[in-house]
Amino acid sequence: MRDATTPSPPRPVREVAIVGGGAAGVLVALHLLRAGEGRLRPRLIEPREHPGEGIAYSTRHPVHLLNVRAGNMSAFADAPGDFVEYAGTRDATPDAGTPLGQRYLPRAWYAAYLRDALVRRADGLDLHVRDRVVDIEGDGPFRLRLQSGARLDADAVVLATGNAPRAALAPGTGQVPAWDYDAIAAIDPTADVAIVGSGLSMVDVAMSLGANGHHGRIDVFSRHGLLPLAHHALGGPHDPVEGLEDLGVRARLRRLRAEGAALAADGRPWQWLMDRLRPQGRALWRSLPPVEQARFLRHAVRHWDIHRHRIAPEAAERLQGLLRNGQLRVHAARVRDIEAGDSGVRLRVRPRGADSDQWQQADCLVDATGIETRLQALPGSLLATLAGRGRVAPGPHGLGIAVDPEGRVLVPGGAAAPGLYAIGTPRLGEEWETTAVPDLRVQAAAIAARLAAVG
Repeated sequence: MRDATTPSPPRPVREVAIVGGGAAGVLVALHLLRAGEGRLRPRLIEPREHPGEGIAYSTRHPVHLLNVRAGNMSAFADAPGDFVEYAGTRDATPDAGTPLGQRYLPRAWYAAYLRDALVRRADGLDLHVRDRVVDIEGDGPFRLRLQSGARLDADAVVLATGNAPRAALAPGTGQVPAWDYDAIAAIDPTADVAIVGSGLSMVDVAMSLGANGHHGRIDVFSRHGLLPLAHHALGGPHDPVEGLEDLGVRARLRRLRAEGAALAADGRPWQWLMDRLRPQGRALWRSLPPVEQARFLRHAVRHWDIHRHRIAPEAAERLQGLLRNGQLRVHAARVRDIEAGDSGVRLRVRPRGADSDQWQQADCLVDATGIETRLQALPGSLLATLAGRGRVAPGPHGLGIAVDPEGRVLVPGGAAAPGLYAIGTPRLGEEWETTAVPDLRVQAAAIAARLAAVG
């Protein structure tokens, strides 16, 4: 029997490999350092030079703004002022008295904040492994094979693979990806530009072109022709919307339209209704049976996206300015073919409701079709490699990978893989609302708490 005065042996340091060093990966590392109290050592495996960027935050252009108010962007839910405090140390231009926490700040600031937070909490440890994971072997402990040929051993693994762009829209046409921010900024200001896709990445493209003094024509093509809507200048209440869980998709939409109309009749913004729904997103998705989830994905998802994933008011105003002066034109049309021409590209499109195609000419083509969320459409990726060996399975409706409610990866057949977790986009099919920082930090904290409790 151990004497009561004999100290317990120290618990060993456990190595946690984080696959991907974008915002999700850095948030996991921060929460591991916080929860582990020195017993968890994160290793952030990311080929980019700077962690914290990924696709969304790698831009250096100040016109690309956060789509969430600064006051909601802290890495820690219990320290809501953390990002605002950091932003206050930068050269923040006053905005007519608007508090910093209510503003939509440049996305580049957020990447810098994450790196600063990581350096401050890492206590001198170099956590960044500048490489790419190509395979994961073992069932805990794990061995990760890296692109360089090196191996890395870990007691646990967190898949923070982030967003992957869709396959090239039209190879051989000289298209520019929307996320190649420097290439977008270098487009000739006189060029007529065709953008395929009308979501958030299209807004980034339009902001870059506008900042560059672009005066050529900008044509946007998407099936629905719907643009992201704007946040209201003031945030609203967050008390839950009651009684939605027992309704199907159609009934939910009718209810939300009615509540939005009631807000408008009372002189209040409809955005406040979406603010109230925000904390309920995961529960609302999970409360739908699979057939209703599929109905939502077929018929309602685009309308949900433009209302739920809104843009900064100043970005919306710049976009409206381009629309008002006729420089930016939005076409509800399906792109059926793209051909490289002698000068530029030709797009064959079918306008919505039309029974024949039209040809559109442009000097430059920008692919803003967004991220790929289906596991089967990610050939050559780490997730595809793991799926091919039976280590992961597609998530509901083919979105992301299968995980349990705690984010543990499920192998085909439904069993949880011990010590293997996922965060962010890979959890899309299970949680739906899973990619914004307020969602990611909750997932990161839960994973860190679970790993800290083990061993």
